[in-house]
Amino acid sequence: MLGTPAQKDALRDYRVRLAEAARKHGKAVSMAIDSVEGVREMIALGATIVNYSSDTAVLRSGYAAAIEEIRRPAAKR
Repeated sequence: MLGTPAQKDALRDYRVRLAEAARKHGKAVSMAIDSVEGVREMIALGATIVNYSSDTAVLRSGYAAAIEEIRRPAAKR
């Protein structure tokens, strides 16, 4: 399933089950997520601790945006 289109749905289903089980047993729900959409989804599921992305992914994204801006012709800025 890893690397297939069904991966996203399978992960979401497991996260839903995990959140439900945690709440049932009075435990905090914590999730590691790699997208803003995913963060919102996990908060809606009741996650109280959300780890968004990783430091390297955030840095890479920031640098990629800066490089894109630098490479854009001055007339298009």
